[in-house]
Amino acid sequence: MAYEKSRIKCRETRQGEEALIREEPWDGEEESFDYPVAAEILDKARTILENYNVASWAGFRGRDPNALDGYSMKFQAEFVDGIRIEASGENNFPKNFNEVFSELDDLTVEAKDAFYEK
Repeated sequence: MAYEKSRIKCRETRQGEEALIREEPWDGEEESFDYPVAAEILDKARTILENYNVASWAGFRGRDPNALDGYSMKFQAEFVDGIRIEASGENNFPKNFNEVFSELDDLTVEAKDAFYEK
């Protein structure tokens, strides 16, 4: 699963019983940073996606043509069962976007802190 909201792209990947959070800076000036986490972090992420029906975001492409500046987001998730969800938006976002990204950010705060401390 990958999501972007700020200057960091966060990618969560399961590797057997372990998982990685990869922080990828947008500007490309800094190298990606892999941070090992317990696999339960991805289970918690999946619960967030289910609780907010993020599957309904599949194919969402929001854009507000009247906005001259603002925010953008990109979300991708691919599950072991082959289900794939992709959504993006520029000043127009899917339902519960803020809640979902806030909760995902809470799961990855330790990895982000480690990235900035390196």
